[in-house]
Amino acid sequence: MRYQRLQKEYQLLSELHKKSSLINIESICAYKEKYKVIYLCRSLIWVDGSNNPSYSNRHELGIYLHKEYPRRPPVLNWLTNIFHPNILPPHKNGGVCIGSWTAAETLDALCIRIGEMLQYKRYNLSDPLDEDAAKWIMNNQVTLPVDDRSFY
Repeated sequence: MRYQRLQKEYQLLSELHKKSSLINIESICAYKEKYKVIYLCRSLIWVDGSNNPSYSNRHELGIYLHKEYPRRPPVLNWLTNIFHPNILPPHKNGGVCIGSWTAAETLDALCIRIGEMLQYKRYNLSDPLDEDAAKWIMNNQVTLPVDDRSFY
């Protein structure tokens, strides 16, 4: 059963990779349990010494499908600099808060959801991982989203 789900996820991610110019997906494990997702959309990053965030058009996410997947959400690890209330940069552990998870959600849908988080189409300020990003967003919501392109 697990192998079938991993195969299905691999196929759906491969289709998304082919259809979208904003997402590249690399399988980095022969067993289809590890992926690197490269987002080519505009988002915010923080550069040390700056007073405001800057823009970047390349972002990377690591995904690991552990033994309890899909009953429990995949392990997500942010790999590049980011300034987002619900995503931490690698030097702060790279955590990603996706909110609710159901076993019915597929990885391609999750990748799009995270991409929309990057674009600031989706974000949650009520329980942020990064308080500084949340405060900045509260004062600058009129500038959002930072990228309005579709992932399809």
